[in-house]
Amino acid sequence: MSPKKLSLVAALIRGLSLSEAQAQLSLLPKRGARVAEKVLASAAANAVHNAGLAEARLRVRLAVVSKGTYLKRIRYHARGKTVRRSPNTPERRSHPFRYNARA
Repeated sequence: MSPKKLSLVAALIRGLSLSEAQAQLSLLPKRGARVAEKVLASAAANAVHNAGLAEARLRVRLAVVSKGTYLKRIRYHARGKTVRRSPNTPERRSHPFRYNARA
């Protein structure tokens, strides 16, 4: 799953309450929504259990998607040379909706 596809799902639920975000993700036909549902459920359980917060008052304040780890691959060239091949790199780690208010 590419970070670009998941960041679209994350942008959809950012700023919503927990129940609204769960409803949005359950109706969204994207495959990334299933991943985001699991992460949201885990974060809500952690907030309720570890921090003692009320589940009815939880909101999605921050939803960040970044590039994960990848396996290093080698591409073979002539005369016994090799070059490390990197996967297709997504856009920078900054969020596409983040902007500088002073600019």
